[in-house]
Amino acid sequence: MESIEQPIFNPYGTDDKDDLIVDPPTHSTRANPSSPTSNNEDASPVHAAKSLLSAGKEAMSQQNRGLWIIIICTVVFAFIITIALILTIYLLPRQISGHAAVVTEVGECSRIGLDQLKKGGNAVDAAVAAAFCLGVIHPQSSGIGGGGFLLFHDHKSDESAAYNFREKAPAASTPTMLTGLHNKETSGLSVAVPGELKGLWAVHSERGSLDWSTLIQPSIDLARNGFNVTRNLADSLAHHVDVSTVPADSGLLQTFRINGRWVSAGDFITRPDLAATLEMVRDQGPAAFYGGPLGENFVSTVNNAGGKLTKKDLLGYTVLKTKPIVSTLKDHRVLGMPAPSSGPVVALMLNMLQGFNWTAHSTGLPLTFQHMIETFKFGFGHRGLLGDPANPEFKEDIENATALFLSESFAAKLREKVDNSSHDADYYGPVIAPTPNLGTTHLSVIDSSEVMVSLTLTINYWFGSKLMTSDGILANNEMLDFSFSDQPDELPINERNQIVAGMRPLSSMAPTIVYNPQHPCATRIITGASNATHIITGVVETLANSFFFDMDLKAAVNAPRIHQQLLPSDDTLYENVQSEAAPGGRDVFPMEIVQALTSQTMVPVSEGLSCVNAISKLNDAVEAYADWRKGGHAATY
Repeated sequence: MESIEQPIFNPYGTDDKDDLIVDPPTHSTRANPSSPTSNNEDASPVHAAKSLLSAGKEAMSQQNRGLWIIIICTVVFAFIITIALILTIYLLPRQISGHAAVVTEVGECSRIGLDQLKKGGNAVDAAVAAAFCLGVIHPQSSGIGGGGFLLFHDHKSDESAAYNFREKAPAASTPTMLTGLHNKETSGLSVAVPGELKGLWAVHSERGSLDWSTLIQPSIDLARNGFNVTRNLADSLAHHVDVSTVPADSGLLQTFRINGRWVSAGDFITRPDLAATLEMVRDQGPAAFYGGPLGENFVSTVNNAGGKLTKKDLLGYTVLKTKPIVSTLKDHRVLGMPAPSSGPVVALMLNMLQGFNWTAHSTGLPLTFQHMIETFKFGFGHRGLLGDPANPEFKEDIENATALFLSESFAAKLREKVDNSSHDADYYGPVIAPTPNLGTTHLSVIDSSEVMVSLTLTINYWFGSKLMTSDGILANNEMLDFSFSDQPDELPINERNQIVAGMRPLSSMAPTIVYNPQHPCATRIITGASNATHIITGVVETLANSFFFDMDLKAAVNAPRIHQQLLPSDDTLYENVQSEAAPGGRDVFPMEIVQALTSQTMVPVSEGLSCVNAISKLNDAVEAYADWRKGGHAATY
């Protein structure tokens, strides 16, 4: 311990030690007898003592005043520091520490996304890099020839945004262009104007931090150097592509068939055509496609198959940036994509479900699933009220419908109609023919600064229209997501989702972010799903498992699912899947619940109903999980 030397006390008020020595007088003075002080008082010992005492008191008084000044200054300084700390807490962005994660349906793509974060990139950089990777390894679900929706949330600043780069109808489109058309799935008329490349570019330009070229290079390397075929890619080819329906000149056959058979899981393949394409995108950005040679080849390929796409359609494509829709889930805020996504339907279902006041003990009760199934029916029954709000004829109607879906009072009215029975379709809402859609892929990202991205991409059916250009770009068949007259059972079509030039079709995609604005370290979840209409119920069930049944993220995603969409069939599908990746090696919906749901038509399915890729964070702990149903892997640090 450091010692402190104490000063010598000097009654004369001086710090000079020599002053304590009294010099003797150099001469003597005689006293004046007539003076009042003639008794020599000034020189008396008593007077000297009084003088010393007086001087000491004055010195101590000065020291006390100094001490008080020090105390007051210390208090004032502490007060100022306290005020500064308070202002820092409340006025500056909330600093929330934590780790990062990227979740996709392909482990290599999750790793590529995470690598961008390790390089100093943010969640947007990671999402863009992972998206290009998915287009290489899983072209059955997404790519430059498709589109999507991206939900952005900065948890520190509480800033959110929704990016709509959904495909749109070409200028030559008409309401009846697909009516009675043979082989709609592979016709050039089924191809809408792609938006993915412009969408990823727009989001990166506004919010990315790394160079565009840095994000694309890993996918170029993958395409050129090769990769192993995933189980999901092999299954998609084997089970969902009829060789007889694929145009003979489609690059799909040249790329994914070996010795007269589709590639199998584990086969090593390269994609040099796509590598060259991505190099052009790396160097030129979206101009390589929208107005460039890639786009010209795309238009030619589509029109040779009967389409009416033009270069002007590509040049005129715009990305729409909007505000997310907002609803509540318990004390949390739910961010969703507005129409034409199915974000409003997810919000309606969650609003209905939370009114049942379920607890962790409710998950094994047949009544819980009866209420859930009936809620799904009401959600899909009202989904036909949605469409593209950009359509001036129905803009107000679609916006009013969205407001209803977000209303807790409207959800309460519907919930009152839920009982232990099953009813005819018109009990649940407008009877409207559904639009079939398939495929899609979803990825979720959170970075260490708590920027969150929920991104769903699609080319509609597996491998879209099956039309692949010589540049390795697969064309979507998104026009089939519009409503037209010869769809299932000749039910009335959704007029708000009719084919109109420049409009974007209604989608099942529903990227979702959940967080608590009042308690920033409370649970926050980034989620979304793939596989058509099953996306909606997959997202809702995962969030219900998390917030109502108190499951951790892995359990919430792994839990066996059900699906009910009211039309074209009243069947309720339930997963009867056995998988080594599922808990205990099984993912089978409980048979005792199936048998108890006597009012429902329960039908088992042997494949996973949807694939949910999600991230949750509680305090500083990140949990990321890729749905086993597509064999994906999360990447975290």
